[in-house]
Amino acid sequence: MKPYELLEGSIDLHIHAGPDLFPRELDEADVAQQAEEIGMRAVLFKSHFTTNADRVYMLRKRFEKIGLYGAVVLNKSVGGVNPEAVFAALNFGAVRVEMPTVDAEQHIQKLGRTYPWSKIQLPATEGITILDDEGKLIPEVTKVAELVAAHDAILATGHLTIPEIFALIEEAGRVGVKKILVTHADLDVVSVPKEDQRRMAEMGATIEHSFTPCTHLRQRLDPSRIVEAIDYVGAENCVMSSDMGQPVNPIPREGFRMFVKTMLHLGISRGDVDTMIRDNPAKLLGI
Repeated sequence: MKPYELLEGSIDLHIHAGPDLFPRELDEADVAQQAEEIGMRAVLFKSHFTTNADRVYMLRKRFEKIGLYGAVVLNKSVGGVNPEAVFAALNFGAVRVEMPTVDAEQHIQKLGRTYPWSKIQLPATEGITILDDEGKLIPEVTKVAELVAAHDAILATGHLTIPEIFALIEEAGRVGVKKILVTHADLDVVSVPKEDQRRMAEMGATIEHSFTPCTHLRQRLDPSRIVEAIDYVGAENCVMSSDMGQPVNPIPREGFRMFVKTMLHLGISRGDVDTMIRDNPAKLLGI
């Protein structure tokens, strides 16, 4: 078997690359080239700080054998849960609209907001929550969801709390969003129990599992925990992604390959892996 044969025709919906405010091992052109070289079908780039769908448009002119996609994450640099930013991103071609990540209230409470490599530190600030003081969704969420529904894009949950995720899924379903993705459900800043993952899937969401939680400089999650969650929720309700791009981790295609080989080694069938890295991601992208 060729080194990356397992990834031929696969789709990675969660890759971090430069240019970015976080250090990244590769830029988006590097990742696109490496993914195209091994015959991947598509990759989706995610930036915590800006819409990248417009620059992905330019990359497509250089790499014609692979699908390249962009996203927007609703952190403070785009105005938070900002329908105007979502409108622009979707019309630039973004296919994934994500709730706050590094600026989510839960993220800041758990991990803080300092970036030691920056010459200017960001000021302390309250994190973003999508619930008001009465526990109801803020109105901007509905507007964002309606825009996502109109474009048949993916609405991802970011680093929200479990109650926020349930409220978002319910409202998104109400306004017609067909593609709801629970972002890296196993990552420590999110930590969605498998029982809640199943409930979210029953409400119409797809559960994203990524390899980042298992890496040695992250939380060192036992990958058998991901296997348990996939078995409990069902591969038909899940996708696998790398969430790679950090300098301390493998490059994205290698991290993705390691994830696939690990899941196979721990007993996930080849058919279920194909469902999670080929079929379900393709449905979410509409390809």
